[in-house]
Amino acid sequence: MQIIVFRNHIRNLCELREGSACCADKSRYILKMYLKYSIDGEVPGFNPNVEEYWMPNFGDNEMWIRYCDSLCRLYYGYTEEYFKTYNSLIQCEIRKFKHTLHKWYMEFNDGEIVEFDHSWDDRNENPLEGYADKGDFYTMHKRKVQGKNFDIYEPEGEEEKCYLENPM
Repeated sequence: MQIIVFRNHIRNLCELREGSACCADKSRYILKMYLKYSIDGEVPGFNPNVEEYWMPNFGDNEMWIRYCDSLCRLYYGYTEEYFKTYNSLIQCEIRKFKHTLHKWYMEFNDGEIVEFDHSWDDRNENPLEGYADKGDFYTMHKRKVQGKNFDIYEPEGEEEKCYLENPM
């Protein structure tokens, strides 16, 4: 059976359940897993607590192997197994993962507090101690500080950038 047909079936199923984001990566992952299974006969281990963008968030490896097997049989007109495996993947629960949102705020001299950045999960380093720290100044997107009274550093002969005096 043509690999394109396999890929399209898997991609469309992932897109139907989870949306189009990374559906090509998910179909590629499943096809590689199925190829490995076809060669050595072993179903790879599955951990439902692991979240990766290239792995579908529904079904397990065994279900996907059965689905790929049923796609091979569908080519020869055997539809029952295909419909059963397709239905089991459609009806299984979509795994949800908890994420932590980190919001970063800056208080100006006038007492106003402005959120200036955010990050997710393990990326929790303080941006004022990293990329935004320029010594006596912090870099800040102008949209975050509209209407604030501050001095803008005007570079001469450099690339134009806005620098804020250290408001803390």
